[in-house]
Amino acid sequence: MTNTFAVPAPEVPVLDDSRLAAEFGHVPEVLDELRTLFLTRVPPLYEAIVDAIVAADGPALVAHAHSLRGACSTFGAPHLAQVWATLEALGREADFDEAAGYRALLSAEFEQVIDQLRGLTVL
Repeated sequence: MTNTFAVPAPEVPVLDDSRLAAEFGHVPEVLDELRTLFLTRVPPLYEAIVDAIVAADGPALVAHAHSLRGACSTFGAPHLAQVWATLEALGREADFDEAAGYRALLSAEFEQVIDQLRGLTVL
């Protein structure tokens, strides 16, 4: 494999509140709507990625990982965005053994973001 996985440094937050505030302002209704949208749409895509890894479906892995990388980058989840970027590259290379190796990290990062989003209040 030619990719090197590098999660952001520990001082980079799992969910970057300052990024969210800069991107979406301090309007509670906007934050609530975006959080609901993220929490509704992202879990099924996460499951689709897991399924794509198991099924060795490169195009599906690339497409879903690309979508989620963008969503996490926009929403201020740099750790999870990096995992999606790595999985997107692995899908392009059809390296499903390596992709399967990232499932535990993917699960842990995903759960941290979801937990923090559920507890997020007005910025």
